[in-house]
Amino acid sequence: MTSLTKIIATVGPACEKSEVLKKLIEAGVSIFRLNLKHNDISWHRKIIQNIDILRKKYGYEVGMMLDLQGPELRLLTKNMADIEVFRGEEVYLGDVFLTDQKSIILSKKGITNKIKIGEKIYIDSGLYEFKVVFSKKGLVVLKSIQDCVIKNGKSMAIPGFENNLPALTRSDFSNLSEFCGLPVNFVCLSFCRSKEDIKKLRQVLKLRNMKVSVVSKIESRTGLNNLDEIIDASDGVMVARGDLGVEVPIKEIAFWQKEIIRSCRLKNKPVIVATQMMESMVEMAKPTRAEVSDVANAVFDGADSLMLSGETAVGKYPIGVVTYMQSICQFTEYKRPIDRLRRKQLKVGDLMVNSVRNLVVNSKNVSIDKILVFSKSGNTARFISSYRLGIPMISLTDSKKTVKDMLLSYAIIPYFKKFSSGKFDASGEIIDELIKIGLLKKGERVIVVHGQSWLVSSTTNEVGVFEV
Repeated sequence: MTSLTKIIATVGPACEKSEVLKKLIEAGVSIFRLNLKHNDISWHRKIIQNIDILRKKYGYEVGMMLDLQGPELRLLTKNMADIEVFRGEEVYLGDVFLTDQKSIILSKKGITNKIKIGEKIYIDSGLYEFKVVFSKKGLVVLKSIQDCVIKNGKSMAIPGFENNLPALTRSDFSNLSEFCGLPVNFVCLSFCRSKEDIKKLRQVLKLRNMKVSVVSKIESRTGLNNLDEIIDASDGVMVARGDLGVEVPIKEIAFWQKEIIRSCRLKNKPVIVATQMMESMVEMAKPTRAEVSDVANAVFDGADSLMLSGETAVGKYPIGVVTYMQSICQFTEYKRPIDRLRRKQLKVGDLMVNSVRNLVVNSKNVSIDKILVFSKSGNTARFISSYRLGIPMISLTDSKKTVKDMLLSYAIIPYFKKFSSGKFDASGEIIDELIKIGLLKKGERVIVVHGQSWLVSSTTNEVGVFEV
C-alpha cells in the first residue's frame, strides 16, 4: 500500500534507465517530472517514450509532467565545467566569457545591464550568496560570501529584482511544440505571476492540441500577491520553495507554505510542496532528522503531493529516497488528525461531501476502510480529498484525462471505467472487478458517493455505506 500523499520524482541521469524507472513506480512514484531546464529535447522525448512503454506493459497508472523554464535566470559556465570559488574570491558575470578569469554568463541577454553595485545575488536555489562589487556596461563582478562550486545551468536570483521577461519564453514555445502528440499529462508554469500567464499558456497548449493540465509554480512576491486568482485559473499549484525562498525572506517560507496549501484546499485544487525535501540524500543513504520533519510537516499541513528534485535526478539513492518518503508519509497520515475547513456551502454536492466527512469522523463503532466515488470530472473526488480524511478513495471515471489529473490529489486512486448511459447502478459486477484487481477486499466497509446518472457532471447527490 502506497502513501495517500502522492510522490513526484524528477527524472535525471540517476534514474533514466527503464529498470530504475520501474523500481521507482513500484516504490510509490505517482508522477515523473521532466525538467526542461536540463538535458536536450531528444533526451526528454526518449524518457517519455520509455515511461509510456512501462505504463502499457505493466498497467501502471503513472503521470508525466513537463516543467517549463519560463523567465528563470540560469548561469552558464565555459564548456559546462564546474567552477570552484573560495570565500572572498571574485567571479565575473557578463554576456560573454572572459578568457583569464573565473567567468560565467546568463542564459538571458541584457540582464547584466540592470544589476547594481551592492545587490545580493543568489545561485543554485539560494544555496550560495554573492555581493555585487562592480557593475558597468554589462560586466558585473561578484564577490563570494562562502566557498562554493558553481555548476552549469544552475539558477540565479536577485531579491526584489523585477524580471520583466514574459512568463513564456521563446524556448518554451519551441519546447512545447516538440512534445505534441506525446503522452504528457501536466505542464508546470514557472514564475507564474497572474491569471494572465496561465491564460496565455492555455492558448498555446490549445493551438498545439495538447490536452494537459496546468500546474502554476508560486516562486515570487508577485505570485503571492495574486495567489487567489492563480489558484482559480490553475489545475494545480506548486509551492516552489527554492526561488520563493530567495524572493521573500527565508523566515517566511513555512508561513507561505501553509497559506498556499490552505488556500488550495479551500478551492479543491491539488497542491505540491517542492525543493530540498530530502536534499542530503543526493549523497547520503539516509535523510537528516530535519528532512524527516520537513516531509512530515508538509503532510500535516495538508499537501496533496511532495516533489523530489535532485534527490532522484542526480542522487546516489533514487529508490531509497522514495522509500523513505513513502514511510514518513504513511506514518504521518496515520497520526494526522482530521481538521475542518471553514468553507461556504453553496451547492447540494457540498452537503454530500460534508456528510462523507461526518460519516468518517463520527462513526465511533463502525470504522470506514475506503471511499468509493463515481465522478466523471473528478470534482467530487477532489472535494472529498480536500478534507484529508486519511482513508484511500477509489475514484471511478470514464475520462482518461480525469484519471491522470487525479494522480496529483491526496488519497485518490483513480480507476478508468466505461459507464453505460442511464441511471446509476452500483452493480455487483463493478464491485467484483474492484475486488479482483485488489482495490477492494471482502469485509471492508465502504462509503459510496454517486449521482443519479453516470454521464452527467456535477450531479452527485447520494451517499451510502455498504460492506464488501
